Amino acid sequence: MNGQTIDKALESVASSHTRRMYERALKRLVQWLDGRELSYAIAREYKAEMVSAGFSPQNINAHLAALRFYVREQAKAGQMTIERAESVCQVEGAKVKGRKLGNWLSIEEAEKLLNAPDVSTPLGLRDRAILALLVGAGLRRSEVVGLQAKHFERRTVADGDGRAAKRWMLIGVTGKHGRTRNIPLADWVKALVDQWTGRASIASGYLFRPVSWGEKKFWLKDEPLDAATLFYIVKRHGWQAERGQIAPHDLRRTFARLAYEGHAPIAQIQLALGHASQATTETYVNAAQDLKMSPSDVLGLNPAI
Repeated sequence: MNGQTIDKALESVASSHTRRMYERALKRLVQWLDGRELSYAIAREYKAEMVSAGFSPQNINAHLAALRFYVREQAKAGQMTIERAESVCQVEGAKVKGRKLGNWLSIEEAEKLLNAPDVSTPLGLRDRAILALLVGAGLRRSEVVGLQAKHFERRTVADGDGRAAKRWMLIGVTGKHGRTRNIPLADWVKALVDQWTGRASIASGYLFRPVSWGEKKFWLKDEPLDAATLFYIVKRHGWQAERGQIAPHDLRRTFARLAYEGHAPIAQIQLALGHASQATTETYVNAAQDLKMSPSDVLGLNPAI
C-alpha cells in the first residue's frame, strides 16, 4: 500500500469532498502500517489504535470506510484477493451512541447570514446567491458548484385552488448516489440568483465561478468554483454574521428545520433534500426533539440563583 496505489484507487471517487477525506485517511493508514500487509487482524489493530488515540466513533467509521473502499478497489484491480479484501471489510465500525446534535440557524440568524455579503461588489452578489441556494433550497455544496443556467426552468403548476400558476424550479439536480431530483424554488431565492447572474451576464454554463475585479470592471473565469472554496465562503460569512463556525451542511439542515417549522410535510422536505429514507430527513429537522420547548422548561422548579 503506497501513495501511487491510493491515487489509482481514488480515481473512481466522483465526489471531491469524499476523495479528500479518503486520501487523508489512507495516508494516515500507510504511515501507521509502516510496510505491513493489510489483514483482518491488522485492521482490527488499527481500529484499536484509533480508539486509544481518542478518535470519535464518527471519525473512526470514516477512516474504516476509506479502508474498505481501498481494499475493494484493490480486489477489483486484481491486486488483492477477494477473500482477503472481504476479510478486512469485516472489521466492525465503532458504535455511535445517541445522536449528535446538529447545527441549525434561526430565521433571524439565517436572514443575517444572507445579508452579510457586501452586495456592492460582484463577489458579494455571487456569495449571497450561493447562500440563498444553500439555505433556501437545501442543496449540498457539490450540487451548488455544479449548477448551470440550464437547471433553472419556469414551470406551470396547479396552485392551492387548482388554477394554473408558474413557478421557478431547479430541474435535474443530481446528488449523492446519482439520484436526480427537481426542486421548487421560492421567488426570493431566484431573485438573489438573478441579481448575480445579471451582474455577471451569465446566460449559460456554470453559475458560480471565480471572479476578480478592478475599479471599473471584473473578470469572470470559465471554470466552476470548487467545493472547498464554497466551504470557506460560508465559513467567512458565518463569522461576519456573528454566527460563528458554520458549514454548508448546517445551512442544508437549517432549510429542513425551518421548512418543518413552517409546516411543510416531511415527505416533501425529503424529496427536496433528495434523501432515500425519511428517517434521514427526520435527523435533519430533528423532528423527534423540540428545541424550543424542552421538558426542562416545564418542571416548575425555581431555585435561588
